[in-house]
Parts: sequence; C-alpha cells; structure tokens
Amino acid sequence: MSESDSFPVVLLISGSVHSAKSINRLLSEQFRVVQVEDAAQGWDALQNDSTISAAICELDLCIDNNALLERIRGAQNKSIASLPVLILVGEKDSEDQRDRAFSVGASDFINMPFSSTELKARIRLHTRLFGLQNRDAGYEVPEQATSIDMLNTLMQEQYFE
Repeated sequence: MSESDSFPVVLLISGSVHSAKSINRLLSEQFRVVQVEDAAQGWDALQNDSTISAAICELDLCIDNNALLERIRGAQNKSIASLPVLILVGEKDSEDQRDRAFSVGASDFINMPFSSTELKARIRLHTRLFGLQNRDAGYEVPEQATSIDMLNTLMQEQYFE
C-alpha cells in the first residue's frame, strides 16, 4: 500500500487539460486525485468509488452538461448527496450561472486563476468536514447542505462538547 492510498480522494471533473494538470500537480502531495473529463464520467466515478471525499468541477460541466450538481444533491445515497462540490469559476462565467450553482447546492467556489494555497486549504477543509460528517453516525445531513451550514453546525457542536 503506497502512501497516497491513505490520502483523501478528490474527484476532479475538468475538460481543460491545462487546469487539470495544474490542479493535479498542486494536490498530489496531500490528496489522491481521480480525474475525469465530463459530467457523465464524474457521475460514474461517484457511483463506483465510495472513497471520494470531495469533487472539484468546472461550472459549465456541473450545471449545464448532465446537470451533475443536481444529480449529486438528489442522489439516494446520502454520502453522495452530501459530498462537498467545489466549483471552478472563471471570468467568462456569468453571475447567473454562479447563482444557479449556489442555489442547486454548490459547497464552495474557487475563482480561476486560483492561489495554490487557497485551493489546498479549501479542499483540505471540505474533505475534513466530509470525513467528520460520515464518521459521526448521529449527525443528520441537511437536505441541501452548504459549507456554511456544515461549518456553523460543526462549530456549535464542538463548542458545546
């Protein structure tokens, strides 16, 4: 078993070879990255790999093609439905698209070009929250969990304990 087998698994859904290479290179020291090129492959990966603890997806692939974000949030499997989905957004992406992604259940946004420190910190935060959420059997997943709701709930629980 290699060291990377114990890393959190991140699903990267990107049609851009350049972005995918950059993200893969930046995350490979702390995460195991599973890379796919489109929403259909992303959905298949989620169905077949229960170790995925976060997804990073380009905005247009997540809300337009195959409505992947809606499929994730509507999944019967609670682990998939509560999966943190971080959306890569660029200058060409409209406010309406961003608002739609947020209303459907995006966990967080990463503006491109991104800072490597910010990318790693956001992925680390969301994978840890997801791991805590799945480890605590008594924790109920809200219908449309966002990173803000999970953070507030987690902070409140830790404070009172």
